[in-house]
Amino acid sequence: MLARMTGMRRFCVCLSDDTSKTFVLRNGVPQGSVIAPTLFNVYLSDMYETKSLKFGYADGWALLYQSKDIQEIETVLSDQLT
Repeated sequence: MLARMTGMRRFCVCLSDDTSKTFVLRNGVPQGSVIAPTLFNVYLSDMYETKSLKFGYADGWALLYQSKDIQEIETVLSDQLT
């Protein structure tokens, strides 16, 4: 009831027929909020330029680099991860 009165977001986990207790979510922005795309653009704006292709989803990233020389691939990706 407190969460509803203060405007806080709540969640619980459902697995099969079991449901956890309800927790108050204290971090982040609501899904679909107006500020979320702006914050995401700020997050992306300081990404480094890389030789590899970057694939991102949510807060996870993958680098892709192609070459016939495995040593070159290892060197490029290792350098870019640092």
